[in-house]
Amino acid sequence: MLVVRSKGAKKLVVIAVQRAGNGISRAYARQIENAGVKALTPFFEDHIQIKPQQKQMVCDRILP
Repeated sequence: MLVVRSKGAKKLVVIAVQRAGNGISRAYARQIENAGVKALTPFFEDHIQIKPQQKQMVCDRILP
């Protein structure tokens, strides 16, 4: 349950969490004016990747 104090001005914040294994590796947050597409798009472009990363394996020796 989230309890918010009614006193004072409130700000709207968008949060993104990057998971790694069973834990959290990074978290990003930004204050926005509204929850519209124009306000959310820059945040997504900066912190969320559309295509999954390709993992590359590097081998430094040749195996028979």
